[in-house]
Amino acid sequence: MKRPLEVALVAIVSVLLLSVSASAQQDMGTIGGVVTAQDSGEPIDWAIVCAYHTDGGYWPADMAWTDSDGNYELTVPYGDYHVKAQRWYHFTEWWEEVPDQDVATAITVDEENNPEGINFTLEPITYGGIAGTITDAATEEPIRWAWVVATSTEEPYSHRWALTDSNGEYEMELSSGTYNVEASAFGYISGSLEEPIVVVDEIVTGINIALMPVVYGSISGTVYDDDTDETIANARIRARMIDSWYGGYARSDEDGNYTLEMLRPGDYRLTAYAHGYFSDVYPETVTVVGDENVPDIDFYLLSTSGQYDGYISGTVTDEDTVEPIADASMVAIGSSSWYNFNVRFTYSGDDGSYIFENLPPVEYKVFCMASGYVREFYDDKDNWWDADIVVPDAEAVNFALATYERGPRFMGGQVYEDGVLVPGALVFAKQDGEIKYITFTNPDGSYIFPEIDAGIYAIEVISPSFNEGFLENVVVLFSDVYDANIVLSPTSIDDDVSLPMSTSLNQNYPNPFNATTNISFEIANSCNVELVVYDLLGRKVATLVSANMPAGSHTTSWNGNDSNGNAAVSGLYYYVLKTTNETLNKRMILLK
Repeated sequence: MKRPLEVALVAIVSVLLLSVSASAQQDMGTIGGVVTAQDSGEPIDWAIVCAYHTDGGYWPADMAWTDSDGNYELTVPYGDYHVKAQRWYHFTEWWEEVPDQDVATAITVDEENNPEGINFTLEPITYGGIAGTITDAATEEPIRWAWVVATSTEEPYSHRWALTDSNGEYEMELSSGTYNVEASAFGYISGSLEEPIVVVDEIVTGINIALMPVVYGSISGTVYDDDTDETIANARIRARMIDSWYGGYARSDEDGNYTLEMLRPGDYRLTAYAHGYFSDVYPETVTVVGDENVPDIDFYLLSTSGQYDGYISGTVTDEDTVEPIADASMVAIGSSSWYNFNVRFTYSGDDGSYIFENLPPVEYKVFCMASGYVREFYDDKDNWWDADIVVPDAEAVNFALATYERGPRFMGGQVYEDGVLVPGALVFAKQDGEIKYITFTNPDGSYIFPEIDAGIYAIEVISPSFNEGFLENVVVLFSDVYDANIVLSPTSIDDDVSLPMSTSLNQNYPNPFNATTNISFEIANSCNVELVVYDLLGRKVATLVSANMPAGSHTTSWNGNDSNGNAAVSGLYYYVLKTTNETLNKRMILLK
């Protein structure tokens, strides 16, 4: 596959060749001159000079590079042209551009006029920056591989970062402005400068930060089978610091014992996973103190074995290196016989392999997330609606994850429903109505978006019971956010549509559905009945029933088209039954 630069160069060369071929039948002239530097007056080599016909057009009629003396020459058909020169680390200049009017003087080329002396004096772009050293606050020794981030106070969406070398030193180039500077490193508490740094046109040195080393603690315990009280080997235990991105994990040994080491002091929630068992969250917060171990944090896992023996398995690898990715979080979301989500969690092992076991024979969507990689659904889908369906027993449900450019911020929180933390809820982070990031809540109801761009986000949640929640204007600019908590509540459809809880309107079947679904309902008395499908915004999509109907059971169907016969998009919909005295509703998912 060609890289974008290669594609661009091929396109430019192709256009120029076509231009030369077409111009072979035309009268040709030349434009020439010299390009020099404004500050030194010295010629600039490898500057690019382009001539654009005044009649318009995206591609130049000709382009040329300056030689070591700054000279160039363009060959163009007779006509009127605008000419510009540009070079790296210099401002682009148009020939005799009129100040404050964004127009340039046209140059005429004809049989009597082959302009020379079309000279350019390019102004260099002045960059400044910061430089300094990151050290250990206790020993004053330099810290290698510390991550230094500079965030613009005027444009907080803009940031630059650098890594320290073996001497703990760093340097980063910045345009003029004011910046907040932060530093972080493994084994240290993150630190920042108290005041912003002003950068003008030179490197500001001495921007040093001393990081305090962490005094670690640990947690230990044993993992048991809840039915037999036998210990479980090779269980995975995750610890997540409350109100932080930090955490750790360990595996139980052959006797079921585990120790979570290198934990920073603070409050943690712990979750245990094992093949053939439901994940379990330790019911209490565990507090870690430096240089101390918290013992006897034991888990009793419930086996998933029983009437179901289905499985989904596969591997998680790096898209570029094809190396296995360990500790990737896997979530399988399926429809149960009650047409609700059936959520399972697991993790990939050291060899990148994973497995969901003891699954019922229903349709699943599988989601994969790993630190430093783009999160995705199977198969290479970026959203739940378009994800491929996987039915147990399924092997080779593989993920090849692409790396992404790290952002400077973390954002997270918890999701509550009826006062209870909700695992397996789908969480979207949006900007300007578009999904930027996606994740799921963990078994303890927490979620996190790691290493994201600074910005202002809207958070949307859909729980396993199809309940929804929203949180607007979450500001993640100059600091991380870990308390973006969401309490779920039913969404109104329309001002004149009430949503009383009722079971007299049956759930559609199948759900989710691809082509057609059936909707059944019962009415006690003969009356006028209206059955309407709405989208999430309360807009009417289709009217399925509008008639006087006798008492009894009735069934109708929806083919996924709107009232105009157009196919509705994949997503969540409401169907509302209105009778003389009642208004009832249910939710359904259309998959295309």
